[in-house]
Amino acid sequence: MRGKRSKQYRKLLERYAIAFGFREPYQIIVDAQILQLSRRLSMDLVSQLARTLHGEIKPMITQCSIRHLYALPVSTSATTSATSPDTTISPVTKTALLDLSRSLTLRRCGHHTLPQPLSPLDCISSVVDPKSSGQNKHRLVLACQDETVRSWARSVKGVPSLFVNKMSVLVMERMAESSMEAMENAERWKLRSGARRGLERSSKRKREEDPGEEGRESRGLIQQIVEGHYAKGNEYQSSDRKGKRKARGPKGPNPLSIKKKKRSTSDERSGAILGRPLRPIREGEEPAADGRRRKRTRTTSATHAAVAK
Repeated sequence: MRGKRSKQYRKLLERYAIAFGFREPYQIIVDAQILQLSRRLSMDLVSQLARTLHGEIKPMITQCSIRHLYALPVSTSATTSATSPDTTISPVTKTALLDLSRSLTLRRCGHHTLPQPLSPLDCISSVVDPKSSGQNKHRLVLACQDETVRSWARSVKGVPSLFVNKMSVLVMERMAESSMEAMENAERWKLRSGARRGLERSSKRKREEDPGEEGRESRGLIQQIVEGHYAKGNEYQSSDRKGKRKARGPKGPNPLSIKKKKRSTSDERSGAILGRPLRPIREGEEPAADGRRRKRTRTTSATHAAVAK
């Protein structure tokens, strides 16, 4: 697969995922015709589907498609598929097709009780859109070679279609007009719902900021109860000061970096710095420098005589 085509398919799948909720593993409905064509072209259909969708896949086949494979006519001649590949096949090819169909997941369509299998269009339409609502409820991907099935799938919203073109390459169709319209409507609805939610939030904010008279009174009372304190006479203090900002003046110096004032002798004498009054000076005491009173010891004659000896 070329890089440009691979990039287009990746973007297309991202749009399907955003608009219609597609996710891995992708459920792919395979019909009998594309199985026959892949066998004729020696194409590994499952790996090609995985490469085209850029992810994990879950290929499925309906009961009617399996019955169509069983009903294929088998030729007895040695050379068959080269001359009339659409009418008769060899027994080996039929066995290979049946083995390939058994390796796929069976998608029950509910038509196994009928005497004859339904056409690919009737069977696949009942699986993709059972209620004919025009929507791909189960998020199925179609890998069909029948043009009638693919033209019907374009009328249903959100149905990716794959087929093998004339160059024997598995390709994906562009998004149909119905799917494009559904995606644009979904995006428009998201924008409107987002704008509506924004208007509701703004109106709610306005109601909170500018309520009625009763709302203002009740809100003011609640604010006083929560933020205020009881004053004298069991009255609430007003909370008007909270809304006012404190006027900022010139900043002063750091009090920890200021030089402390020197103590004066009068403060020391009065005891203001020490925090307690000083007792009066007694006889024989001298005032000390730190404000305390020192008692002078008196020496007697007996003490002088002992020191002299």
